[in-house]
Order: sequence, then structure tokens, then C-alpha cells
Amino acid sequence: MLILTVVLCCALGFVAHLAYNVVPWGIVHPMRPNLAIAHSFEAAFEQEMLDVSDSTYTLRTDDSTSIVVRRLTPRSGIRATVVIVHGIASIKESGLPAAAWCLRQGFEVLLMDQRGHGASSGSTCSYGYFERLDLAAVIKDASVPRERPLVLWGNSMGAATVLLAAEHAVEHKQREPSLVIAESGYASAPDVMKDFLRQKFGWDVPFLASMTIGHCADVLGIDAYDIVPERAIGRFRGPILVLHGTHDVRVPFAHAERLAAAMARTPAPQRTMVPIRGAGHVGLRDADPRVYDESLRSAFAGIGL
Repeated sequence: MLILTVVLCCALGFVAHLAYNVVPWGIVHPMRPNLAIAHSFEAAFEQEMLDVSDSTYTLRTDDSTSIVVRRLTPRSGIRATVVIVHGIASIKESGLPAAAWCLRQGFEVLLMDQRGHGASSGSTCSYGYFERLDLAAVIKDASVPRERPLVLWGNSMGAATVLLAAEHAVEHKQREPSLVIAESGYASAPDVMKDFLRQKFGWDVPFLASMTIGHCADVLGIDAYDIVPERAIGRFRGPILVLHGTHDVRVPFAHAERLAAAMARTPAPQRTMVPIRGAGHVGLRDADPRVYDESLRSAFAGIGL
């Protein structure tokens, strides 16, 4: 009995150590990718940038975070402005494939390094909580004319950021997007953290998820249960396109189904979830170019583009 008690106490101590010291650090402090990755994206789309005005600038937010933004403007006229937001542990240049597609349609593109990523300042990420405010600041600073459609296109954590930013715009009576594209996004930050821990350890470690989520929130000074994109869908009534791979392991397809259910609960025109068969978390277009491209064309056509 004594041995069992000692083993149990050691196990609980180990779980507490993981929850308070090890796991939260990795969750809220994303790795910054090597800048060579940016150069590889640049090289792949060099030809697309030949007839484009290309500028990079830094925007300082209300909490003194420096957000680096790259603006790509076609020289022959602008039909819409698209803001592309990357996922966790990525950089703005990862959005160049989407940017190239947009530029071919005559759309201006803004690419931003989220806080704690790329060339932007900060060492933590909040899975969309503070990032939605950064995006709102980028949109305000861009001064997009009212008559020009504004599209927000996010991938993974970026998908959460754009949905939360759309909700924020509604709540604060700011410029609302004409269309939101959420690719490989999660329905709830706490739930995707639980999925991550389950994948990491192979099973549900008792108390680990709740303790980890609580400590991450304490580190960031927020309530993790405020980061719920599926709830944001109910408050933003504009067009939404959700794209998600059916074989996504990092953000399981169940999250896309929850986002689709949220859209069904708040009916509005041009809101759809498109499953990309066989796709994982990234490379959705590679898995099914026809469905992916048709979904994009339909979503943009729905707002007159």
C-alpha cells in the first residue's frame, strides 16, 4: 500500500510538472522558422511578383507589439483586398501561394507576421485572442476603401484569428469583412489543446489538459475559453468558406464539422464547409486542386468577384 501511494504521488507530481512547466511553454512559445523557408517561398513565386508593387512596413499595436506587414498591389487596378494570416510556428511568406492566386485575380494582398512569429515582435502566441486585435489594427491602418471588398483568409491558427477578428469587428462596429476563408481551423482553442495533448501522450492523462489550459491562460493573462471561433461564427453573419482536410491529424476534421454546425445554427447567405478528401493539415490544394479551386472561385463569385 505504501509503495502504491508513493507511485501515485510521483505520478501526480510528474503530471503537475508537465502541466505547469513543460507543456505550457511549448504551447504559448512557438518556434520561429528558419528564414531560409521565406527565401524558398520567394524563389517559387518570383515570377508572380514582377508586375506587383511590393512594400513591407511595421505597425505598432496598442500593447506596443510590432507587427510586420507585407503589401502586394497589382499595378493594373485593385478589385479587392485580401489579408492572409498564417498559422502557428509559420511566417507571412507561407501565404505566398495564396497571394499569387489572389494577384492573378487582380486582388491586393496583405501578409502579416503574427505576434511571436517571423519578423514581428513578441515571444508568445494566444491562439487568436490578441492576434484578432493585431489583425483589426492592420485592417484599420490599411485604409481599404468602403466600396472595395475586404477578404480575410487564415490558415490553422490564422483561421481562428480571422474568425475572431470578424466577430470583433461586429462587436466594435468596425469594418466587417466581405468574406472570411478559414482553412484547417479549430472550433475551440481549449479543445484543440486537448487534442494536441492526447496525440502527444497517446491517451488522456488525468487532469493534464485542464491544468495545462489553465496555466497557459494564466501565463497570457486571458481566459482560454474566450478563444472559441465556432461561437464567433454565430455573431458574424457574413459569408464564410471553411476548408478542411478529412485526414487532418493536427486539427481533427471534427473541428470543421463543429464550425459547419455553427454556420447551420445561424443561417446566412454563402456560408459553407468544404471537406478536402484525403488532405491533412497543410497542402489542401495539392490533395484536390479541382475542389479547392472551385470552392475559392465560388466563394469570391458570391461577393461579386
